Formats: sequence, structure tokens, C-alpha cells
Amino acid sequence: MKLLILMTNAILISLSNSQNCGRVKVGTSFAVGGEYTTKGQFPWLAPLFFKKNDKFFCGSTIISKQYLLSASHCFKNKGDRVAMKPDNVYSLLGIYDLSRIDESGVIRAQVSSIKIHSDWNTQIETYDADIAILRLTNEITFTNYIQPACLPPSNMNAFEIDGTVVGYGLSDETFGDHEMRPKFVEISSITQEDCLIGRDVIARISSKRMFCAGTVGKNPCKGDSGGGFHVKLGQSYYVVGIISAAIHGECKLNEFVLFTNVPKFVSWITRETDIDNTGETIDLVLESLKCKFYYNSNDDRYECLSEKSFKSLVPNVKISSIEGSFTDGNTYSDVDTINIIQGKTTYVPDFTAANRKFPNFRKLYIVLSELKYIERTKLAKMPQLRVLNFYGNEIEHLDEDVFNDLRNLETIAFVKNKIKILPQKLLWNLINLKEIWSYENPIEAIPIRFFKNNKKLIKAWMGYSKINRIDVNFKALPNLNLLDLRQNECINEQGCSTCSLSIEDMQDKIDKQCYVDKNYDTAVHLDIRQSTH
Repeated sequence: MKLLILMTNAILISLSNSQNCGRVKVGTSFAVGGEYTTKGQFPWLAPLFFKKNDKFFCGSTIISKQYLLSASHCFKNKGDRVAMKPDNVYSLLGIYDLSRIDESGVIRAQVSSIKIHSDWNTQIETYDADIAILRLTNEITFTNYIQPACLPPSNMNAFEIDGTVVGYGLSDETFGDHEMRPKFVEISSITQEDCLIGRDVIARISSKRMFCAGTVGKNPCKGDSGGGFHVKLGQSYYVVGIISAAIHGECKLNEFVLFTNVPKFVSWITRETDIDNTGETIDLVLESLKCKFYYNSNDDRYECLSEKSFKSLVPNVKISSIEGSFTDGNTYSDVDTINIIQGKTTYVPDFTAANRKFPNFRKLYIVLSELKYIERTKLAKMPQLRVLNFYGNEIEHLDEDVFNDLRNLETIAFVKNKIKILPQKLLWNLINLKEIWSYENPIEAIPIRFFKNNKKLIKAWMGYSKINRIDVNFKALPNLNLLDLRQNECINEQGCSTCSLSIEDMQDKIDKQCYVDKNYDTAVHLDIRQSTH
């Protein structure tokens, strides 16, 4: 077997706004099952206290010089009619040991207002919109021990990612009281489906704007309410979740905890504060992308097969420097395929570095990887592609111009996704297209002129869908020798040069069984004829 190991450098984050957030400013070497932090390790941690008795009651996160982010239930709990008054709340910023309030560099910050989200309803069970913004009386000065966390992009995926929770919450060691020094625990979020199955209580109090997280033997506890679920992207930490509710408020090691999904509320946060999150861009480079390069004799290609640890959960994922060595006498020119399989890739990564390293990179497979969004800007950087395969993902929508820059593409596949609509101009720029694979999607129609400029098309695999209308004249495609429309609503046939039905026979059945635009024949023939001149 021919083998090359490909690795990227660490994640890089670039922020176009002026706020330098989510950075730890000092060197560093919560929760049940957690470890004690070191001073300054999480400088956005902002414990909250009652002014009347100086008792710690909730956590919060610094997000700017004048605002903290916390949970609504900390200030207006279930059953309450009236919210807590802000003049009864303060925070000790930069503190490490709560038993030493005279700690050097600590700022006592008084809260001037508490903005509870308007959707927070204390008279029902659900914890939807369990999020609150605290405005401080005075702006604070950032130090090595007082820093803001970053707000995430509004379209960031909060499911199935690893994060860190920090707090002074209850623990086994304190016998029902909170910790004096903060602990942190690393836990993972799970899908909404996995969270709710078999957990009736969580199902009753959860909403679509929440997520579950937890790890066996590790779990945030009651005193951590309002604290953050922090995700590290590159050198910066983003507050992606807010601790909302645990079952019965108890501290159980093996139970999941509900978090408010912060990306769902970013637009609200920016409206209610002076924080500008609109200019933020994230250039994410996967921290540890490892690929095995070998010759795939079945498909006659020399490919990179990525490890399942591949994760790409935010926009603008970017693969950076590539290192590795060949042990079989091959060179970088032999690599023509990148195959990402069973990873987690919400977005298509930026493969610019792969283009530079592998001059014959022509085939991209992103398979069984939960891919949801395909952006033209990413594909435009790979105009040399001949094969593009998105088998077995979560794609629901394709922009009409998403493939416009791939004029060399010969095979396009998006089998087993969730696509319902084929945009009419989707393939118009793919003048060299020879094969399309779209089966096992809930596609309902093939629009007129869909194959307008695809006169080189040889095979169309479009079966096992929900097609009930076809406005295409396939006889106008001179090189087509296989048309698979099996298991559709208006037709269940396959035609090919060696099949019992020819393409002409298939078209006759389409004309009789599927609704066809009365002008299709003239229109499509005209399009094909014009494309030859």
C-alpha cells in the first residue's frame, strides 16, 4: 500500500472586528469530575453575587467592556412573576479564589440593568430563551485576568462539538456548597434527537433553541447556571452555550445538561448591546487533519482518505500547510483525490493549500459527513475538478449558481441527501458533464432546460426519488445511453443501450406518465442546437 500522511497546522482565527476576544493572556499549565483551573486560564468567567449577603448564585461570561451574558432563570426563575432588581447583583471580575475577595486585580462590577429575553416564560415548563444580558454601571478595563469571550457566528452549528464549561458550582468534594476556586470540565454536545430519546423530562423542558451536552463522569452542576459552554477555535474561545437546566436541578454525573444555543440569539445580543459581530469572519483551519494516501485499485486513483476525526462546523473552514513524505517513490503529482468520509463537515472546506500541493488534484469526495451547506466561493477555488461527490449527507438546498465555476466537471453526485428542488440552471455551466447521480433524494420534478448545455451527458441516475413531473426531452441529449428513473412517483423504469427499454422508449413513457410541458420539445431542441454553434 502506498502511504502518505497529511497534516495541517493548528487552527487559525482571524477577526475583522476591532475586539480582541477569547484570548488567554497568561500562561497556564466546575463542575463534578472536573479539574481546578489556574488563575487567568478563563479570564471571561464572571461569578455573580447577591449584594445583600455577598452570596454567589450564578455564573456569567464577559462579552464586552460593559456587558455580561447569563441565563434568564438566574434572575427570574420558573414560577416567578417579578424579576430580580439589578441593584441587588454584582460581579467580581478577575477573581480566582472566592475566599480571598481582596485578591489583587479584582474588579467589583455593579450591574445597572438586566435584559431578560422577551420569549422567556416563567409560567411554562420549557426553558426556551433562557438567556439574559447584564449591563455594568461602568466600563471595565481589560487585564491579563479580565478578558471577553467571543460571540459565535449566528450560523455556527452547536451540535456534536467539544467544549469547556467553567464554574464554581456544586461538587462532590464540597458536600452541597460551591467551590472556592473554579473548576473546568470538557464535555461534548449531542444531536437533539439523541438528547431527547428516552429522556422525557428533558423533552418537556427543551426547545429547538437549546442543545444537550455532557460526558460520563463529568457534568456541570446547579451553581454553574448562567455560565458558558466555550468552544476553542484556533487561539480564541467562543461562548456557544449557556448552562440552562439539569434534571430536577440535581448534580448527577451521568445526566446531560441543557444549554441555551447562543448562535440562535446572536442577532438579539448585538441589537441589545454595542457589540458589533457583523464584521466577524472566521478562517478556520482544522487542528488535526490526517489523511492516508494510497492507491485505490478499485477506482484506479491515488487518494487521500481522511480520518473520522475530521471536523468542520463553522463557515470558512480552511486547510492550511500540508506536510508529509512518500515512502513508495511517488510524488505529490500522483495525488488526484481527496476523500473525506464519516467526518463532520457542515461546510465545504477551503482546499486552496491542497491545490498548491497536489497539481493533479481532480476528485473531491465528501461522503457520510453531515455536510449541509455548499458555497460557490469554495468550489470556485477548484475549477480543475473532474469529479465531485457529496454522497450521504444532509444537504437540503442547492443554489442555482453553486457549480457555475466547475466547467471541467465530468461527474456530479449528491446521492442520499435531502434535496427537494433542482434549480433549473444548476448544470448550465457544466458543459463537460458526463454523469449525474441524484437518486435517493425527495426530488419532485426535473425542470425544463435542466440539461440545456449538457450535450456530453452519458448517464443520468435519478431513481428512488419522488419525481412526479418531468419537463425534459432526453432524446435531445445525443450521448445519453443510460437513464435511471426507477422508483419515482410518475415512472419506474430504466433505459439504456443494453436494457429492455431504449432512451426513446423511456421518453415515450415519460410523455404518457409524467406531466410534461407542452413546449418542452421545441425549447429543449432549440437549446441543444444553439449550444453547438
